[in-house]
Order: sequence, then structure tokens, then C-alpha cells
Amino acid sequence: LLFAQTEDYVEYDRSGGLRAGKEKAVAKSRYEEDVLEQNHLAVWGSHFDTTTFRWGYADDHSTLRNSYSTGAAGRRAREMAAAAVAARAAARE
Repeated sequence: LLFAQTEDYVEYDRSGGLRAGKEKAVAKSRYEEDVLEQNHLAVWGSHFDTTTFRWGYADDHSTLRNSYSTGAAGRRAREMAAAAVAARAAARE
């Protein structure tokens, strides 16, 4: 059986209602969706950092899973730290 096919017999009437058999079960996700945790305003995976190739939170660009949200101040601090590291690396070259 391919593509979620089943051998369950189901019969419908002319209006599309169920006449005989079982209604199809609704597919459920394995994971909870749209769950905001640790004071974040965005869900995990809502941001992708192209410099480190890691997923994170869009509200503060944190790439540490289950980290506490630091908001806009944490985002600015993270950007300043990344700029300082880049400046140090450029000075070495």
C-alpha cells in the first residue's frame, strides 16, 4: 500500500456524507506546533543564521535551543559581538 492507502471499506452518499465504514483519521504531527517557550516571541526554527548555518529564534536571533529570550537588547549585543570577532579576524590578516 502506497501513499496512505488503506484497505478499509468506506461508502459515501450522494451529498458526500459518510454512509458506511469509518471516517478517515486526521493525520497528526509528532511535534507540538506554534509553542512559544522561554519568553520567546517566535518559535524555534523561525530564523536561519547564514553565517553559522544554524536555525534559531527570529525575535532575538539566538541559535541556542531552549535559551531564554533576551529580546532586542540581546540581538544588538549578539550583533556587536559578531562584529568585534570579525574585526579581530580582519586585523590578524
